[in-house]
Amino acid sequence: MSSSKGCVLVVDDQALNVKLLNTILMRHGFEVLMAYTGDEALEVVCHATPDIILLDMMMPGMDGLETCRKLKADPATAGIPVIFISALTNVSDKVNAFTNGGVDYITKPFQKEEVLSRVESHLGIYRLQKSLDEKNAQLIEVNQLLATYNDKLEDKVRARTLELDNANKQLTAKNKEKDILLKEVHHRVRNNLQIIASMLNLSFSSVTNPECAALFKSSYSRVRVMAVIHEQLDQSADFSSVNIEEFINYLFGELVSLFEARLSPVLDVVSNMDSLGINLMISCGQILNELLSNSIRHAFTNGQQGKIAITFNKDEIGQFSLIVSDNGTGFTDGGPSATGTYGGLQIVKDLVASKLKGRTEINSGNGTTVTITFKEVSGRYHNQV
Repeated sequence: MSSSKGCVLVVDDQALNVKLLNTILMRHGFEVLMAYTGDEALEVVCHATPDIILLDMMMPGMDGLETCRKLKADPATAGIPVIFISALTNVSDKVNAFTNGGVDYITKPFQKEEVLSRVESHLGIYRLQKSLDEKNAQLIEVNQLLATYNDKLEDKVRARTLELDNANKQLTAKNKEKDILLKEVHHRVRNNLQIIASMLNLSFSSVTNPECAALFKSSYSRVRVMAVIHEQLDQSADFSSVNIEEFINYLFGELVSLFEARLSPVLDVVSNMDSLGINLMISCGQILNELLSNSIRHAFTNGQQGKIAITFNKDEIGQFSLIVSDNGTGFTDGGPSATGTYGGLQIVKDLVASKLKGRTEINSGNGTTVTITFKEVSGRYHNQV
């Protein structure tokens, strides 16, 4: 039950007190329920729940203290504020009232203003507490929903994490398989090229004609350059790129040995790149093979120890510059035959034009300098530089 100001249960064994409190409260907008014993009060609250109770402490049968204890023991009425009204004025009586669940204590004879003030004050506190309890209950419900959603989210995260872990394991396994396959491919290609190179080596070792022997050696070096690339790919960390300086130095050593240079030239290599991808390295390796072969075989005919310089750089816009120069004798129109410098340079020009889509510039004044420029074509070489 409720009204604009609230419902008050008045419990007193004196009918006059009940009537007086009923009059005061109703005139000030309260709805009033009445009971004359503790048992009757408990019966009333079973059918209608008041907002506050004014309870006489001294009543025959069940007194006010026991009545209050029973009200507080019932969850349905435990929150209703109880104000004791009694003629007892001892401090111990007041303490008993508060100890047994009372929120306030009014002594008889009571004053109208005091009763109204205390009732309104405790009703306000009760309603605030009730509102707070409702909000707390809503908060608990929200927290339970959040906990449920959180559990579901954690389950989804765990499931997704497990999926990602499994996918990562599968990817790792596939990468290992790919690495093994690439290693095996490079190993087999290298071995096959080595077999071809060995056959060429056996062939030119028995050839007496100098020009035929030169052709065999050139063919041998061209096969070997491919074998060297795959050999280094087989030994690289990613099986797809070759260290530039290591490759050039290795190739240079093989060519010096192949062409039996009486005095090995000094080689100087400068590059701002660590490595190149396989496709681009194959083209550049073939070009370097021809240029180094020409210098070793033809540039230093007067017996001096020459110098070969190689610069291989890439600028910020992706343009490559490969410069191979020597301080040898250079050449003229009456120079070596097609099996020598001119033949090698024509191969270089063809490779640069067809494979790299670049330009070749040759200067043979004081020594020979070959400058090759080209741009990396996106998606064509897949280089790692």
